[in-house]
Amino acid sequence: MNTIELQTNPDFDTVFENYPKEVKDKMIYLRDLVRKTANEIEEIKVLEETLKWGEPSFITKHGSTL
Repeated sequence: MNTIELQTNPDFDTVFENYPKEVKDKMIYLRDLVRKTANEIEEIKVLEETLKWGEPSFITKHGSTL
């Protein structure tokens, strides 16, 4: 399994905290899934958690923004 460098914009966590509980639980599940998948892909060395258009986004050097 690959060990990635995780870079998280502080505003990313703030957006998560402001979601209603029902949405927040699903977003945390999605976040965990993205992190786990990134760790399984050897080419991914850095995963950036940031905001795009005010919404949580995940960026890597390889692939598209999620």
